[in-house]
Amino acid sequence: MERKEFNSLFRDLITHLYDYTVLETHLLIEVISLPDDYRGSKGEYIRELIIDEIDRFKPEGKEASLLAMEWRPYNILYKRYVEGISLRELSQVLSLSERQLRRDNSRALQALAGRIWEKLLSLDENFQRIVDDDERDTLQTFETNLEILDLNEIIDGIADVLEKRIGVEGLSLKLEREDTPIRVMADRVVTRQILISLVSYFLNFSCESEIHVCSDISGQNGNVIIQSELAEPWSKEAQTDHAELLESAHYWSQQMSAIIGKGHPAEGEPGTLELTFSLPIAKQSIVLVVDDQKPTQQMFRRFLSHTAYQVVGITDPSEALSLARQLKPALITLDVMMPKVDGWEILQALKTDLDTKDIPILVCSAWEEPELANSLGAVGFLKKPVRQQDLLSILTHLNL
Repeated sequence: MERKEFNSLFRDLITHLYDYTVLETHLLIEVISLPDDYRGSKGEYIRELIIDEIDRFKPEGKEASLLAMEWRPYNILYKRYVEGISLRELSQVLSLSERQLRRDNSRALQALAGRIWEKLLSLDENFQRIVDDDERDTLQTFETNLEILDLNEIIDGIADVLEKRIGVEGLSLKLEREDTPIRVMADRVVTRQILISLVSYFLNFSCESEIHVCSDISGQNGNVIIQSELAEPWSKEAQTDHAELLESAHYWSQQMSAIIGKGHPAEGEPGTLELTFSLPIAKQSIVLVVDDQKPTQQMFRRFLSHTAYQVVGITDPSEALSLARQLKPALITLDVMMPKVDGWEILQALKTDLDTKDIPILVCSAWEEPELANSLGAVGFLKKPVRQQDLLSILTHLNL
């Protein structure tokens, strides 16, 4: 992991220091290991680590002061992220302009991120390995898991998460979205994190009373558009100060073939700040992989990553029938050796249901029973471990 990548993720994480839902699922948490003697969660651990490091910003031997320059980094970090004071309120408390406060806040955050980086390097062997591995310049420990998501449902979810955080800044969130579902291919955790980061980005600027979030479909993309009117003229300086806040969001968007666009007023002009998050609409050629082993699902995604097929994986076979009805996949691959559920029964259920009986089913199992698979209506059988060439040959043979 590069230092720049870490700084970007850290700046996003610290804005949710007391939001359990965001903190415990944050992408940065994925690369942190707990000390053997720690009994809390990863979120609690990183929160304590951050607060301890903020306390170290207190000048030694100096009387506490809200106005003294040497106390400014501590006052900003503690009041902004521990007490949760808004930028506008904090600028009044510290007798600073909002522009100056944003600059000082950015510098203090950079210094704090550096201290947390060094602390993790000294305490966490897993973190050391990720940083020391020359082949890892990003968070490759977290693999995107593409599935069909309703973009409007994700927007509703992050609105609930961010409501309190936005309210602290004296702002409100206004949703304007399509009435019908917008189905996109994306990773649920990563998509939520990106949208949280994009909305949070606006909180670093002087915005008017509302942040608007709307959704629509254009061409082959489902879009989330986030807008707010700026309360002061746009400046390149402001853009530079906060550019790294979007770096992580850009990186993870690329992993899902998504795009983040940005619009802002001309230099020195008032107007609208806008971010657009565009995700590919779910395609019709879906391969539904029913297998209780996630590595197997990842294998199928890798095999079909450069084809016209989109892989949707489920580990709970009891969901196979209902999801097959909903998605109408071009093909279902089915493991038959799964805990608590007999895959042969799932195969029979799929072939006798009026809505799914015509969907081709490919049985993939270490237990070699091609004759049984064919007798129950499967179009083919592949013995595990499945080879990419065999899978592609069957897809070609079925003309899917």
